[in-house]
Amino acid sequence: MGKNLKNKNLSFYGKKRNLILFFLLGMLVVIIAVFLILFFNKIDNNLLITLSLIAITAYLILFVFLRNKFLVYDTYYQYLLMIENKKDPYKLTMKLFTARWIKKIEETYELKVDEKEFQLYANYIKKESKPLRMKDTLVLVVVAKMQDFNFYSTEVEKEIEMLHRAKNKIRRQIVLQFKSYDELNDEATNEIEQIINFKNGQNQMIHITAGYSDKSNELYFLEPKKRYPSKYYYYACALIKDLTNIREW
Repeated sequence: MGKNLKNKNLSFYGKKRNLILFFLLGMLVVIIAVFLILFFNKIDNNLLITLSLIAITAYLILFVFLRNKFLVYDTYYQYLLMIENKKDPYKLTMKLFTARWIKKIEETYELKVDEKEFQLYANYIKKESKPLRMKDTLVLVVVAKMQDFNFYSTEVEKEIEMLHRAKNKIRRQIVLQFKSYDELNDEATNEIEQIINFKNGQNQMIHITAGYSDKSNELYFLEPKKRYPSKYYYYACALIKDLTNIREW
């Protein structure tokens, strides 16, 4: 995607998102203003209550409808904002996809699935007050054994769903997806940037692919330079860095 097109799409989704916020806020102000005008003009109480209920009901229906649209626009906006301000690949001090690296993963995560094409590790992070006030979160690590592996295949989704059933009512999920590439060229980068960053109330679903080149010993994943879309996305990036010995100081 060209830079001009990215900027155009970023502006488009930003305007759509802000327009919905402005419209909902404006409608709320109008409803409150009309209510106060009628109240101070001593309109019949029964009529005032009836009109208020009708206005509140209509607003809530409109709010639910527009909220879904807002979430879609905001998701695209946050994604394109990261693309616009993404960090470069990290030069690593250790080799990935080695026995030593797998051992490092297993220090924190439990091996749940070991198939021909991938390994799946899991760790359940309980509520933490510091430093980010994190709530209970299921963190998964998927290690691809083949370069043509699809992280969003039915097989992987099935295994993740089984882990969800084991941990009843998990509302926050982070999946760290590691894959090896010959080199981090444009084709590889485009695939790596196909992430999932979904938020709906308390529900969070984040899938980040971290692409590794053994040739250059570099790791790339979609991380913004400054503004993260959520504290959970920031946390997911921090977990990737921890697993790959990335230090930024």
